[in-house]
Amino acid sequence: MSEEPTSTRSSSRRGLASVALVLALSVAVWTQRSLVAGAVDQMRSLSLLAVGLLIALAAYERWSRADIVRRLIGDQMSIGSAVTVHDVGTAVSKGVPLGGALGTAIRWSIVRESNVAPARFATMLIAYGIATTFVSWVLPFAALSADLTQRSADLTDVVILCGIGLVVTLSAVFWTVVLSSDRL
Repeated sequence: MSEEPTSTRSSSRRGLASVALVLALSVAVWTQRSLVAGAVDQMRSLSLLAVGLLIALAAYERWSRADIVRRLIGDQMSIGSAVTVHDVGTAVSKGVPLGGALGTAIRWSIVRESNVAPARFATMLIAYGIATTFVSWVLPFAALSADLTQRSADLTDVVILCGIGLVVTLSAVFWTVVLSSDRL
C-alpha cells in the first residue's frame, strides 16, 4: 500500500514539471514571436524549390539526430522515443534561458524509462555532442547550397562554403585521431 502514494506523488510531480515546462516554452516562444514572424515573411520570398529543399533538410535533421541518439542508446529505444529525447531536450535547452542542465535532466528522465544505465546515457551525451556538431555544420552548408539554386554565388558564399568544409574536415580528422588512440 505504501507504493501507491509514492507512485501518485511521482506522477503528480511529473505532471507539475510538464505543466511548468510547457509554460516556460510558451513564454519563450511568445517573447520571440516577432523573430518567428520575420522568418515566415522571409520564407514567403523563397521559391517553392528552395522551400521544399529546406523542409527536406529540416526533416532529415530531426531524423538524423534522433537516429544518433537511438544508435548510441541501443536496441531498447525506438526511433519514436529517440525523437522525443532529441526534440524535448533541444526545445528546453534552446527555449528556456540557461536550459542546458534542465534539457539534460529531461533527456535522462525519458531515457531512464527505457532501462538505460547511467554510464550509457553519459556516453551517449558525449558522443551525441560530437555527432551533432557535424550535423550543425553540414546543415548550413546544405542550406546555403539550396539558396544558391536561386542566385549566383558571390565571394562571400564561396568563403563560407570553404570555411564550413574546412571545419568539418578538420573536426573529422581530430575526432578520428582522438577516438582511435588508446593513449588519448
